[in-house]
Amino acid sequence: MVADHTFSFTIAPGCGDTFTRIYDIQGTGETSPLAGQTVTTEGVVVGDFQVGGRAGYYIQDPTGDNNTATSDGIFIYNTATDVNVGDHVRVRGTAGEFNGLTQISLVSQVWVCSTGETITPTEVTLPVEAVSDFEKYEGMLVTFPQSLVISEYFNFDRYGEIVLTSQRHMTPTAFVEPGADAQAAAQAYLLDRITLDDGRTAQNPDPAIHPNGQVFNMDNLFRGGDKLANVTGVIDYSFNLYRIQPTEGADYISAKEDQGFLEGRILEVETILANAEVIDEPGVMTGKVQIGNKVTVQEAGEPEEVFELVGVSEVNTLQGKISYESPIGSALLDKRVGDKVTVKTLSLIHI
Repeated sequence: MVADHTFSFTIAPGCGDTFTRIYDIQGTGETSPLAGQTVTTEGVVVGDFQVGGRAGYYIQDPTGDNNTATSDGIFIYNTATDVNVGDHVRVRGTAGEFNGLTQISLVSQVWVCSTGETITPTEVTLPVEAVSDFEKYEGMLVTFPQSLVISEYFNFDRYGEIVLTSQRHMTPTAFVEPGADAQAAAQAYLLDRITLDDGRTAQNPDPAIHPNGQVFNMDNLFRGGDKLANVTGVIDYSFNLYRIQPTEGADYISAKEDQGFLEGRILEVETILANAEVIDEPGVMTGKVQIGNKVTVQEAGEPEEVFELVGVSEVNTLQGKISYESPIGSALLDKRVGDKVTVKTLSLIHI
């Protein structure tokens, strides 16, 4: 006997169905406006740290909301579902804060919607106007287009941490008296630093990882004052510090090699100016070359080059800025268009 049967069922939501955007979970403040609530969101995995102690990964909204006050990324505290960088995932869990980091934990379900997706890193530069400026990048993939100086590595052996700055900094009381000026300098230093982490949580990690992404050893080491270019990773917050969890190795620049390049450039400049003729001096009101002027010089048979006479603290030979107190700079002072300049220079001898 044939009978009719009626079935009732509910279609479970899946990838692409309604969800809460990451930037709405993050909000515009330092804590999530949805803390404690169950949320479902979607994003592309931009940093996978399920192994190494962090026990999770970062996802980022692929389009964002074009609001510079809200982050488009968030940390997912979960290792139950294996994911990879580039996976577009849908996650259901509880929004909240962990030691100042906005995250989704108590994850009940993860869908891998697609693979092979890419997110373009957002450019961030030092110094920032306020330390809290990093909050708007929390959980996002970022890159620093400028070369950063390895300024401190006290915790490198124990925690794999390195402090990066945009320039070398002196202890404030080394150049100002203790007091308000020194305190102001110390506060300014806080705006020009970021901690480069290693994506791990264990103490005394073995092996240690060089910031270029390779194993740190005597054949691949670094020193204070060396530089890193193209530092790329996810902005994280832990132990009261904003930090970068790297997603790729940075380009390492040894200070010794950098110095050798500068010395070579100095020799090149000296050679050009050793027997040069002033052919133009834009902005000169007195008719003579003065401090602050840009001077175009030309050696017989060579192309023209422009140099600017500056104070000692402003010297940058890569930008053509030379000290007015140097032999070359002092030789150019008070010269006029058409004057020939002869400078006797010393050669650098490397032993």
